[in-house]
Amino acid sequence: MEKCCIAEGFNFTGYDVLYLAPTLLTAKFNEKNEDELKVHALARENLIRELDRSLGNKKVFPRIVTRESDVPKEGKVLKLENSITEFTKSGGAARYFAGLYGAGQPVLRVVGNFTEGDKKLCSFEARRSGVSGGVRLGGGFMKDEDVQIDDIRSLVLDLTDFVAASAGKYKAK
Repeated sequence: MEKCCIAEGFNFTGYDVLYLAPTLLTAKFNEKNEDELKVHALARENLIRELDRSLGNKKVFPRIVTRESDVPKEGKVLKLENSITEFTKSGGAARYFAGLYGAGQPVLRVVGNFTEGDKKLCSFEARRSGVSGGVRLGGGFMKDEDVQIDDIRSLVLDLTDFVAASAGKYKAK
């Protein structure tokens, strides 16, 4: 993560539910290009899906919900709101010829806030752009969506490791 700010004494424990709010998209892109629109929508969906999976595996929260209607009226609820503030669709041809040097790699920047009611408890900012060696070496042969999910998983792994470590539940593998 590039930036992280956490309230003094906060450690992600003591909550009954984590609510993963729908991902906002504030990044500018060509909305008339159907390919870009599709990849942007996929990023929003995959970010929530990967957070749900990864945080569920860490077992920091007894329950994780992704719909506001599933948030209980009683109990302690922590809410995670994410916004994709920078996003660039990748380019397979550029990855094929110079992907090793970063050409054609997608860009994904996420800003997130953990809140309880109106109180902000933790905020972060993370950016990824073709981070894995597999994408750098073989990205020219990958679909844009596969490159993107690799970056999302990398970002989510760092965030969930941070959450688990803060909660005292980090287990190195």
